[in-house]
Amino acid sequence: MIRPYPPKNFRYMCDSDAESRSVKESYEILLVNDTRKDVGLMEGFLILPFPFGRNYEIVLWFDRDPRLGHVKNWKGESDTVSPVRGTDIVYSHQIRVEDGHYAVDYGFDEETPIVASDAGTILKIERDIRQIVPDDHIIHIAVSNGLILDYGHVRPVKELRAGQRVHRGQMIGYSVLHSTPYRREGYLLHMCVIQKNGAPLDPYPDLWTTRDFDKARTSLAFGTVLTPERYIRCSGKVDGNLLLC
Repeated sequence: MIRPYPPKNFRYMCDSDAESRSVKESYEILLVNDTRKDVGLMEGFLILPFPFGRNYEIVLWFDRDPRLGHVKNWKGESDTVSPVRGTDIVYSHQIRVEDGHYAVDYGFDEETPIVASDAGTILKIERDIRQIVPDDHIIHIAVSNGLILDYGHVRPVKELRAGQRVHRGQMIGYSVLHSTPYRREGYLLHMCVIQKNGAPLDPYPDLWTTRDFDKARTSLAFGTVLTPERYIRCSGKVDGNLLLC
């Protein structure tokens, strides 16, 4: 058994894009002479749900205030809101949060590939009957730590099936056209993180330690600031049951 002891800001690790685990866990390897084990260290275990370097904007943040008529974003900025006249929309332009919005919405100027933010298993692919666009689907993926990732407003790739395993960074579909009251018509991705108990989880900053999200437009969300192919390498010789890095 080997267990690396990384700096405190690294909370997760992986040895491939097919898995991830806490740095408190260990890897089992067979010791033969000088044995090498490459381990990727990550601040968080999720990557952005679209390819590295794509231009995007956050259309809506997760509402961290459960009270009706009150909204709060990941920065702790709060606001009181009331319905927009003639609609049931309760939205704060100041902090870009809709009351009761328990997801993060990404906006794009063009059709954008959507990728799996973590390795997992496709639970279900369903047509979103609330939407007009016929290609508008929701993809549910069970990933690490007992979480479920829901991807909304996605046209799934044809080969995607329920029960299929996907690796981190694997393309699962494309964003579809979707207009909102807060943004001109464009392409949108609605991403929701669900815990074991069914409660939604805000990935900012619960699954990511970096705070300056607005400036990190070309960084990976939720954890590492590197691309999936550029994990920080932790490798060396095994001494007893410790991996020397």
